[in-house]
Amino acid sequence: MELSIVETDVSCFEGEDGALDLTVVGGAAPYSFDWSNTEASEDLSGLLTGNYFVIVTDANTCESFISGFVDQPDAALSASDVVTSV
Repeated sequence: MELSIVETDVSCFEGEDGALDLTVVGGAAPYSFDWSNTEASEDLSGLLTGNYFVIVTDANTCESFISGFVDQPDAALSASDVVTSV
């Protein structure tokens, strides 16, 4: 069984919109998914930045492991006021 993962980083500093899209090839369906954040679905969304790993078990109890990292921009956006006199 081969696993691959596509990582989608959060869009804003400290955001919660990261995602991991897992693909399983081979093995025997159905598969079970045991993610480090206790989720049990194939794909994850609404994620904070961090490292996530999953153990995938197929119908023959064969297991494979993969991890993915959801990153974020380096810093929060900041703004400042500029006053212009006319």
